[in-house]
Amino acid sequence: MPCHRDETLPRYSLRVAIPDGSNVYSALVWAARDDEVEDHLRRWLLERIHLEGTKSGRGRRYDPWWSSAWRQVNPGRA
Repeated sequence: MPCHRDETLPRYSLRVAIPDGSNVYSALVWAARDDEVEDHLRRWLLERIHLEGTKSGRGRRYDPWWSSAWRQVNPGRA
C-alpha cells in the first residue's frame, strides 16, 4: 500500500474515513489518552477481524491482550 503525506493535514495527524465523512485525529489531542485510544482501537479491530481458526501469533512483541482475545475464541488450541 503506498504511503503519502496529505499536506492538508496538521503534522502528526491522520484522517479516518467514516460513513458520513471523515475525522482528523491529531497527536496533540490524543497524546495523553493512550489507554482510551488503545481500548477503542482494539474493540474496533475485533469487530472487523475474525480470530476463530487462526494460528496463534508468534511475533517478536508479545501482547497479553491479543493472546487472551485469541484464546477466548480458540479454546483448546495452543
